[in-house]
Amino acid sequence: MTANTLRDAIDEFRRRGLLDLDKDTGEVYVIDWPRWHLFKTPAALGALRSSVNRIQSKKLLITVKNAYKSTLDGCKGKDKVKDKVSSLEEEMDGRLERPQKQKQAFAKPYRSEAGILCWTEDDKFFAENLLKAFGKEIIQKTVAELETEGVEPLPSRVSKILNLVSSPLPKGIPKNWLVSDDLTILAGNAIDLQARRGESMEAYRQRIKNQIYAKS
Repeated sequence: MTANTLRDAIDEFRRRGLLDLDKDTGEVYVIDWPRWHLFKTPAALGALRSSVNRIQSKKLLITVKNAYKSTLDGCKGKDKVKDKVSSLEEEMDGRLERPQKQKQAFAKPYRSEAGILCWTEDDKFFAENLLKAFGKEIIQKTVAELETEGVEPLPSRVSKILNLVSSPLPKGIPKNWLVSDDLTILAGNAIDLQARRGESMEAYRQRIKNQIYAKS
């Protein structure tokens, strides 16, 4: 794993509310990972179930559910209001007051109107602003490109691509050149870059991006 990949992973976990990071010291604080707690109260059991539900890996999900099967079974039927209490709150003597700076993560990701994947209210707000700034069509195209590459279309990733798209472009290239195949071909012709025989449109777009933003 490269340093950039690790940094992306940590940033994503932070957005999901699973951990916090002090970049100055390099310390990572795991907010509600099961092994840090004794699950003796409804609030703690709710925190455990919420944490398990956030696991994306099928393999890890099975492993964790098996490890905490008896505990999770005991969690069923508990007070629904306490299900969403974070484990950080559990450490606060069981009080339901939530710290103002505590980021709230959804148990399951939320899809914005344009398809952006949101894990927190901040993500949702970010996605709504992107929609206002760039419009639904180009965002949906960007989301589709990311998912084709096997990358989660998080707001920060979509924004990074759209900010490139909105930056100054060479003469003859339309700002929305990513929206359709015809506009992509027009953009390629403007920089004297034609599609190769048998080349997919995704690969062609990537070559165009590389040439346009090489000096960015």
